[in-house]
Amino acid sequence: MDSSTSRATVGNGGVVSGGGRSMDGGIVGGDRNGRDGGIVEGDGGSRDGGIVGGDVGIAGGRFFGLEPQSVAMATVYIFAEADDFKNIVEPLQNVARKFKPEVLFLYIDIEDDNLAKPFLTLLGREEAEETVVAAFDNKISTKYLLESDPTPSKIEEFCSGVLHGTLAPFYKSQPIPDNVSFANNPSQTEGSIQTIVGKTFDELILSSPQNTFLEVHTPRCITCEATSKKVEKLAKHFKGLDDLTFARIDAYANEHPKLQVNDYPTLLFYPAHDKSNPIKLPSKSSLKDLATLINKNLKTDHKTKDEL
Repeated sequence: MDSSTSRATVGNGGVVSGGGRSMDGGIVGGDRNGRDGGIVEGDGGSRDGGIVGGDVGIAGGRFFGLEPQSVAMATVYIFAEADDFKNIVEPLQNVARKFKPEVLFLYIDIEDDNLAKPFLTLLGREEAEETVVAAFDNKISTKYLLESDPTPSKIEEFCSGVLHGTLAPFYKSQPIPDNVSFANNPSQTEGSIQTIVGKTFDELILSSPQNTFLEVHTPRCITCEATSKKVEKLAKHFKGLDDLTFARIDAYANEHPKLQVNDYPTLLFYPAHDKSNPIKLPSKSSLKDLATLINKNLKTDHKTKDEL
C-alpha cells in the first residue's frame, strides 16, 4: 500500500474504511472520498500522540483532518475479522450517523497484529479471535469494553452509555484465582503470598481488616524477580501474625483506579486503619531494613515480629 492510501482521515465523526477520507461520517472503502461516513478502517493517524498502536492513534480526540470545533468526545474501536465486519457494516453506518460528531468509529482487522494487538493488549484481549468493541473517552482518558454480544443494537446502547456517563470504566483483570476466599479476608497458609487481581483488589486490599504488604510487579521488569525473592523471605519471617497479609499483583495484566504505580517493582504497605493512604517502601532496601520498616508500621497495632 503506498503512502497515498495508507492513512484514513476523519472529519466529523462515524465509520471510515481502507485508506478512505471522510468529511461527515459514514463508510468509505478503498481510497474513495466520502461525505457521509463515520467508520474508519485500517490505518488512522494521530498528530498529538495519545493511545497509539501501529499507525492508528487517538490523540485527545484529534485525528488528521479533524478540526478543533469537531473534536469527537469518544472513539469506538471495532476489532473484527473482515468477513464478520461486512455482516454488520450497513447497520453500523446508521449507528454512526446517529452519534456524529460526538463519536468516531474506527474499524481494525483483528487479524492484523501490527494494528490490533497494541490496542487489544490495553484491554487484556490480545488473544481475542472474536469481535471486540471498546471505547476510549477522549476527555477523561477512560476506556470501556462492550461485554455483551457486539450486535449493532448493543453497540448503539454502548455508545449511548459512553456519552451519557452511565457505563462503568473498564479495568483489566486476570481471572480470579480458584483459592480466593472472600470471607472477611482470604485464608492464607503460613508464609504464603496472596495473588491479587484487578477484580479482587477492593475486597482483598482496600476492604481487608488486616495490614497488607503488596508487591506490585510486571513480567518485563528485570529487577522484579530479585525483589520477589525478598518478599517471599519476608512472608516466611512474619508468618503467624494474624493482622498481616502479604500479597502481590501483576500490574501488566491487572488495573484498578486506586492502584497508580509508575515504576516497578513497587512495595506498598496498607495499614489496617488507613487503606486509602498506602506507605511506599523502598524496594532496593535490604531484607533486614524492610523487616524493620514493616515492624515500625505494625507498632500502631502493637503486634510486631522479631527483627531478622
